[in-house]
Amino acid sequence: AAFKNSPKQLLQRENALFAKADIVFTGGPSLFSAKNKRHSNVHCFPSSVEVTHFAQALDRDKVHPTHRSLPQPRLGYYGVIDARLDTALIAKLADAHPEWQVILVGPIVKIEKGELPQRQNIQYLGQRPYSELPQFLARWDACLLPFALNASTRFISPTKTLEYLVAAL
Repeated sequence: AAFKNSPKQLLQRENALFAKADIVFTGGPSLFSAKNKRHSNVHCFPSSVEVTHFAQALDRDKVHPTHRSLPQPRLGYYGVIDARLDTALIAKLADAHPEWQVILVGPIVKIEKGELPQRQNIQYLGQRPYSELPQFLARWDACLLPFALNASTRFISPTKTLEYLVAAL
């Protein structure tokens, strides 16, 4: 019920902030397009990537210890695991290809673990340090961005897209 009321409250709060702000930065091009007509001084400040860090994944011999016993192919996602993810899509992917490993790395936030699909080929590896992310990428065959298509993801511009690209995935 709180979510149904939040868009109006968020819009009111955003309007109040815009009225006080001298300058507004947006986190990506779609958000910039949505906001640039609502304030006279809006600038797009898109995500960037630490290329040297994520290029370590190009060494495909590096393997995270959690992957040593996992068969391939491996499809991975890292980031917050929350209601923005399309859990039904993840379940359908795992069901359609039980020979694939679907690996989800990150903290589970604002969603009950029982709401997440549980399958033999879905691995929840929890939150991991930033330093380990290239080790995961090095042994993934493909990366996932399994975000639901809804109001909360409409303007999402995930930094991980650039990180996945640096890893050539």
